[in-house]
Amino acid sequence: MRILPKLELFILSACMTLTLCFNLFGHWQEKRILLTSFYDSSETEILHFEKVMDAFFIEAKANVLFLEELLAEVPLDDTLFSLVGLTGEGKVLPSYTSETDLRLLSLFDGFLKTHRQFLMAYFGSANGGYIEVPVIELGKGYDPRVRPWFQKALQNPGQVNITEVYQTLFSEVPQLGIVKAVSRGGTLCGVLGLSLSLKALTDMIRQGKIQRIGNVFLVDASDRVLANSMDPMYNFGPLSALSSELPEGSIGRTWRLNINGKRTLGVSARSQILPWRYIVFVDEDELFEPLKLNAFWFSLITLGILFFVVFFTIPVSRGFSRPIEELSRQMVRFGKQHFFEQIHVKGFREIEEMSDSFNEMTGELKTLIEKNKAYYDELERINLALKRRNIELENTSEHLFDYSSRMEEMISITSRMCSSTIEKDESFLKDALEMILDLVPKADYGSVSLVEDDKWRFVHTVGHDIETLKQLPLTVDMLEELQNAKSLERLMEADDGVFPPDLSDAFRRATRSIRASILIPLKFSGQTLGTLSIEIAKESDEQFTSSDYKILQTFSNLASAFLKIQKYIQQQEGFQKDLITSMIRLLEIHDPYTKGHSENVANLSITIAEAMGLDKTLVSRVFWSGMVHDIGKVLVPGVILSKPSMLTLKEYNLIKEHPVWGARVLEPFEDLKDVAKYVRHHHERWDGLGYPEGIGGETIPLVSRILSVADALEAMTSDRPYRKRVSLTAALREIENNAGSQFDPKIAEIAVRSIKKLA
Repeated sequence: MRILPKLELFILSACMTLTLCFNLFGHWQEKRILLTSFYDSSETEILHFEKVMDAFFIEAKANVLFLEELLAEVPLDDTLFSLVGLTGEGKVLPSYTSETDLRLLSLFDGFLKTHRQFLMAYFGSANGGYIEVPVIELGKGYDPRVRPWFQKALQNPGQVNITEVYQTLFSEVPQLGIVKAVSRGGTLCGVLGLSLSLKALTDMIRQGKIQRIGNVFLVDASDRVLANSMDPMYNFGPLSALSSELPEGSIGRTWRLNINGKRTLGVSARSQILPWRYIVFVDEDELFEPLKLNAFWFSLITLGILFFVVFFTIPVSRGFSRPIEELSRQMVRFGKQHFFEQIHVKGFREIEEMSDSFNEMTGELKTLIEKNKAYYDELERINLALKRRNIELENTSEHLFDYSSRMEEMISITSRMCSSTIEKDESFLKDALEMILDLVPKADYGSVSLVEDDKWRFVHTVGHDIETLKQLPLTVDMLEELQNAKSLERLMEADDGVFPPDLSDAFRRATRSIRASILIPLKFSGQTLGTLSIEIAKESDEQFTSSDYKILQTFSNLASAFLKIQKYIQQQEGFQKDLITSMIRLLEIHDPYTKGHSENVANLSITIAEAMGLDKTLVSRVFWSGMVHDIGKVLVPGVILSKPSMLTLKEYNLIKEHPVWGARVLEPFEDLKDVAKYVRHHHERWDGLGYPEGIGGETIPLVSRILSVADALEAMTSDRPYRKRVSLTAALREIENNAGSQFDPKIAEIAVRSIKKLA
């Protein structure tokens, strides 16, 4: 295809694209402006309605307060009326002799004559009397105290309240009640009310138009239409009657739907005075009518631009394209390796300069091609060197991968050390020994041993007979001789009487013959806690180096740290156990009947927790929580705890405080905060009827639910001052019967099953 048609097509396409983009952008911008104007107008109109409503109801409330002041002059006694009022002729029906009746009728009648916006004035007394003006025959048995307007006033007795909108059986005019509770001397006398017509408000809504095309709807909290400017037939009907696409209930601020076959936009806003909403609807076609005229002008402008392009720019482009086409033909020949041909183009000055630059380029290209061969030879030489370096890098990568793997193992075993110390797990020492043998491949055997009191025992070995070594009665004195020997092979070669003859033979049979060894003690505060050693088989030609010794020394430091942490934890747990045991003994002295109760509950709780598959750490917390669950009883007088007869309500409420007191005793200790929480809730019930907080279900901590079952089971099977114990079978049956009410049903089932197995 020649350049000229291409250029013409490009210019035409560019103009069409720009025109289309401009039109689309203008259309979108106009549409956005129209939408924004509609939303702003809707919000302004809604704000106007809201101000009118605010003034409307402020005046109505003020009238109720004014009528209440007038009512203060009328005595309200127990002789008050029922079903009385004024007829159109001003006669009282039925006739009453009570002065109170006549004064109220006169007061209400006079008020309504001067306040025409109110449909009715009425008063319901606290003893069931009722009077209203004008009279409406309500029938016998009418009790104002059960009416919604009476109840509404009692919800906020010190304020004027507004009832829901309603239509009476005798009037189609929508109305609502403005009511207020009336009290004298702090005693409720009754409720005063005015029925307020919403006609003025609904007329305002009917006349409301947004930009002369939008319709306003006023709906209540149940999506019932109170008033609208579209069609009165929708009043007091559901909002969903407008369209099947509009569901009842809460809707968004703006949305689109179909009303009477027309696509409609909607805006919704809530009233700040009453639980009502304003909704504005507008027909999309009417809203976007101005866009049709804009589209006509955009089309006219587009035709003008096309006319300009066809009759002006295309002729100009032809004069510009001819030199370019000639240059293009020469470039095609250049692409076919006619590198040294000169081109001759006459036309625009810029094209001529381009031609001269092209000719200079062909001359330089010839020189570059001659140099290219020399560069190619140099690249071949560099390529060979790179291949050799690549082989070296691959070897280095393998070494780095090996070091990386070892580092990952080192990090892994270090991270496991903390969890192993807490769980008193000696597998860490086993893993450490096996990793040492991986890092020191020349080592064939190895061992880890520990000192406990005056005993010396092997924990793990590689190559040696660990089962035999574990059975040997080794002592700390023998370990000291081993340390003095510095290496295992010197000790085994010597016959200096370190081991008794029979023990020496058994020791030699359990260990392999070795050529060399490294033995490093594991120490804590100058005390030997064990040993770590690696050995080379006797038939091997290998020897240990200083690097091997450093590796073993590093791991011995890790192992020593592991043992140090374990010692510290054991000391801490021993102190904690002694402290808690002392507290339990104090409780048993205070309440002899609970002797052994805490230990029994703790042991039962462990049985249940282990049957549930809980981890070791949580099982430990279960045990300690069971030990101290009744520690708060120390603050309950002993005479109440040992009382053989039924407790008074006051005494029972005092005992119910013991979980809270126990929790307060434990909470100051950081390590016992979780135990304090479990103790606080061990008397809660699954159905929420327990104490002290009355929580239920899974909101009760898991440990507390376990303690609840164990505590109840132990209490039933133990003697108490007020009853004898029951059999284990009867106690388990009681647990089953109360599963789902007092106890967690799953825990109760597991507890019964696991304890039956033990029995």
